[in-house]
Amino acid sequence: MRRLIESTNFPLRVLSELSAAEKMRREGHIQTFHIWWARRPLASTRATLLACILPDPLAQELSENNLELIGTTILAHYRSLKSEKGDELNRKLVHQHLLRFIEEFSVYENSVDPRFLAVARKLVQQSKEIVHGDESNWRVMDSFVGGGSLQVESNRLGCETFVGDLNPVPVLINTILAIHDPESLTNINTELLRLISSTEDQLKEQCGDLFLRDGEGHRPLAWFHSMLASCPSCEEEVPLLKSMWFFKKANKRLHARLTGTPESYWLEFETNFNDEDVPQGVVVDGVMTCPWCQSEHRVSELADDISARKNSEKESRLMAVMYEDAFENRSVRSPVEHDHTLLNLAQQRAMVLESESIGQFSLIPDEPLPVPNEGKTTTLGMGVMAYGITNWGSFFTPRQKVVHGTLVKILRTQMESISDSLSDKENEAVRILLAFCMSRFVDKNANVCLWNSQAINIEHVMSQNHLNPVWSYVEGNPIGGWTADWRTVSKYIPAVIERRIAASSPAPVHVHHWSAFDVPLDEDSIDIGHIDPPYYDSVPYADLSDFFIVWLKRLLHSSFPALLSSLSPKEDECIKNEDRGKSDEDYEAMMARALAEINRVLRSDGVLCLVFASKSWAAWETLVSSLIRSNFVIETMWPIQTEKRGRLRSYNSAALNASQHLICRPRRAGETRERKDFSEHQATLMSTLDQRILACIEQNIHGIDAVASCMGAAFHLATKYELLKENGGIYSLEEYFSHTLGMIAQRTVANLLPLEVMNQLDNVSRFMIEVLMTMSSGEGSLTVEAYQTLLNDHDIEEELIVQYIDQTDEEVRLNHGVIADPMYAHGPLPIQDGQLSFRTEMQATLFGDWSKAPEQRTWQQQATQDEHDERTPSTRSVFETMLSAAWTYSHAGTTQLKRFIQTLDRPKLIRAYVQAAFLLVEEETPLHKALEGVLQTF
Repeated sequence: MRRLIESTNFPLRVLSELSAAEKMRREGHIQTFHIWWARRPLASTRATLLACILPDPLAQELSENNLELIGTTILAHYRSLKSEKGDELNRKLVHQHLLRFIEEFSVYENSVDPRFLAVARKLVQQSKEIVHGDESNWRVMDSFVGGGSLQVESNRLGCETFVGDLNPVPVLINTILAIHDPESLTNINTELLRLISSTEDQLKEQCGDLFLRDGEGHRPLAWFHSMLASCPSCEEEVPLLKSMWFFKKANKRLHARLTGTPESYWLEFETNFNDEDVPQGVVVDGVMTCPWCQSEHRVSELADDISARKNSEKESRLMAVMYEDAFENRSVRSPVEHDHTLLNLAQQRAMVLESESIGQFSLIPDEPLPVPNEGKTTTLGMGVMAYGITNWGSFFTPRQKVVHGTLVKILRTQMESISDSLSDKENEAVRILLAFCMSRFVDKNANVCLWNSQAINIEHVMSQNHLNPVWSYVEGNPIGGWTADWRTVSKYIPAVIERRIAASSPAPVHVHHWSAFDVPLDEDSIDIGHIDPPYYDSVPYADLSDFFIVWLKRLLHSSFPALLSSLSPKEDECIKNEDRGKSDEDYEAMMARALAEINRVLRSDGVLCLVFASKSWAAWETLVSSLIRSNFVIETMWPIQTEKRGRLRSYNSAALNASQHLICRPRRAGETRERKDFSEHQATLMSTLDQRILACIEQNIHGIDAVASCMGAAFHLATKYELLKENGGIYSLEEYFSHTLGMIAQRTVANLLPLEVMNQLDNVSRFMIEVLMTMSSGEGSLTVEAYQTLLNDHDIEEELIVQYIDQTDEEVRLNHGVIADPMYAHGPLPIQDGQLSFRTEMQATLFGDWSKAPEQRTWQQQATQDEHDERTPSTRSVFETMLSAAWTYSHAGTTQLKRFIQTLDRPKLIRAYVQAAFLLVEEETPLHKALEGVLQTF
C-alpha cells in the first residue's frame, strides 16, 4: 500500500526550517547528550518516519472504510482545537490534514505535547491495522543508528524498535536512550545530579591550585596560546597567531596587535578602533607572513619544525589571559609571572600522572593515532599527525592532562559509590552518563579548541568533522563557572533525561552491537527501515570517535569489556577511505552488502528511508549502484534542510544544507529490471523534472541541494529499469546521470528565467545566460555563427563584449562565466577567416579575472572614475552583480556577502539568475564553487 511519504507532496519548506532551527537547541536535545557526527534532526526523522507509516489517502487502494478510520481521527484532532468545523471527509481533505499534522507535530515543543502524542500514536496503530491487518506494534529498524534520532522518534510513536551500530559510542548512546520507564529515568537523574555536584567539589579541591586568581584578585577564565615555528627566511621564532580579534560583538569589541622584536614580543590590546584598522593574523588561509621579515611561507612547509617542537617549552607560547573582575566584567590582559608559575606547576604534575596506570590502561591516553600510508603524513580527516600529534594524549596541554587524569580517578570512585537504592540497570545507566559528562568535558578542554570572537566562546573540538591542526588555541578554566567548566558542560545530560521522561512510550527498544553486514533478525520481520548510513568519504567516524573512546574505556571497561577493549572497529566501517585501502568499489560493495541485509529482514511491502548527502556525483553513483545490487527501487526523494546556516562548517564553504531522503521499496522476489525505451523514459524524466524543479523553487531549495533533489527522477528510473539510449544501447549510471544533469540545467533555467523574467534582464545579462545555455546544450562549444546570432538577437555590438576565449580548429570554446559589460569594454573582438581571434591579455583564466576585486578587473579599468562612481548597485548589470557577489563570497566571506545581498534592489531576480548560471557553469571550476556559496548564503 502506498504510504504518505510516497505521495506527490510533502511539506519540505516547514520541515527544513524546523530541522535547521533545531540545531540551535541546547538543553534537553539529544544532540547535547554526546557528540555524534551528522546526527539527524529529530524533526525530519519524526516527520519522515511517521509518513513512512501512514497510508496515503490519495491512493485508491485505500478503502473508504480505512479512509474514514484515519480521517475521523485526524479531523477530530483539529476540531478539538477549534480550527476546523463540519468538514466533509474526503481523500484530499484527509491528505491535507495529515500533512498539516506532520508539520505541527514536527515542532520541537509539540513533540512532548500529550495531545499530539496521543493522536500520533493512535494514527500509527490504526495504520498498522490498515496496512497489515493486525494490532501489533510497527517494527522499525536502523542498522546505522548513530546518534539515536531514529530510536527516539520510533519509540515516541509507539513502535517496537531495533537499532544497532558497529561503533561503541552509538551503542552506549542508544543504550541510555532505550530506557523509557519514567520512574527509572527519574531515579537515574536524581543520582546523576548528586554525583555531578560531588565531582565538582572534589575537582576544585584537588586541582584548584592550578587556577588561582591573579594578584589583582581577578578570576581567570581562558588562556590563549599560539603555536610556534621558525621562519625559513630570517630563522626567527614566530607565534602562529590565527586572528587578532578577541571580542567582536557590537557592544563588546577588542583586538590585539603584535608588538616587539623577535627576542621580546607581546600583544597590545585595543578597544576603540575601526574594523579596517584590525591587523590580519600571522597565519591567513594557510600562509604565514613573518612579522619580522615579512616573508610568506605556507604553514605546511613548517610541519617538520612544528613537529620537532612538540612536548617542549618551545612548542607554544601563552599570549593572553581572559579574566573576570569582581563586577563580572570580562577583559583580556597579557600573561604575568603568576600565569607561568601555574603552567610550570601543571607541567611537573602532568609528568607524574603520565606514568600512572588504571588497570591495563595508562591514566593519560597513549594509544596511537592512525598510521598514514607510506609517503603520506595524514589520513582522512586527521591532519594533526603531520604536526607532531601522534597519540590521543597529545591533544591536551599539561594542565589539561592533570585535570583529566584527576577527573578519571574521581569518576571511577563515584561510580563505586552510586546509591544502593538503584537497580542494576539504573546503576549501569548512571555510570554511562558520568562517562558521557567526561566526553563533553574533554571536547571543550583540548589544545585544538578554537576561540569564537563573535560568540565570545570556546568552540568544542568536534565543531567540524575532522581533527586538523590549530595554530592558535584557547584553554578554558574547568572550575571557573564558564563555558569549559565541569558543571556547565555536564548540565546538558540530565536535561536530556528529563525531556525523555515526557516523550517516551512503553514500546520495547532493542539495542545491538552489530555490523550492518550481519543483522541478527529474522527474514521479513521489519516493517520500516530508516537509516542514515555513512556519507561516502565525508566523515571518518571511527577515527574521530576514538577521541572519546580512549576516555570512555578508562571509565567503563569493567562494565563493557567486549565493547571497550580497544579502539573503534575500522575494518567493517562503510566509508570510502583510501588511507585504509577502501576505494569507490569497496564502498559500493560494503553498502550493497549492508543494504542486502536490510532487504533480507524487511517485509516485501516494507519501506526503506535512506538519508544521504554528498556533493560528489561519484558518491551518488556508488550509492545508487549499491541499491540496484541489493534489489531496491528508489520511489521518490525529498530534500530536507537539516543544517543550520552560518554553522562553522559552512563558513566560507559551500557546504550542503539539505539531506536527501530516499524512499525505497524492495524489489519483489524474482522481479528484474525491465528495459525502457528511450522515448518512454525521456518523457517520464522530463515531466518529473519539471514537477520537482517547480517544487524546489517553491520550497526555497537551491544550489546543489536542488540539483540533487531533481536527480531523484533519474535515480528512480535507473533503479527500476535498464534504460536504453536512442541508438538502442544501455545507459551506464554515469552516462544517464550526466545526461540528466544537462536536462536539469536546461529545464531549471527555463523555469527560473521564463520569458517574462528574461525580459526584465539587461541585454548583457540576457546575452550571457543564453551563451551559457547554448554551450551546455551540446558539446560545450559555441560556433562563430551561433555567437553572431546571439549578438544580433540582443542588439549587442561586438566591441561592447569582453570574453576570454580559446581558439580551436573550427569553433570557439568560451570559458564558462565571462566578464561582459558595455560600460567597461575591453575593445572589439575581430573576426578573421570566419574565426574569432583574441588578444593575448584575454587568455587569462576565468579565475584570474573575476576573482579580483571589482575595481581591479580589467574590464573596469577602461572606465573613467566618474563612470565608476556612477555605478550603483541598482545600475549594475545583473551579470556584473552576480560576479561581484561571487568575489565577495570568495574573498570577504559570508558575513560581507550577506551585507552585499542586503543592498540589492532585486534579490529574487538575482538569485534566480545565480541559480541558472550555477547550473550552466562548468562544474568544479572556481566560479562554480563560488556561485554555490552565494546560493547557500541567500
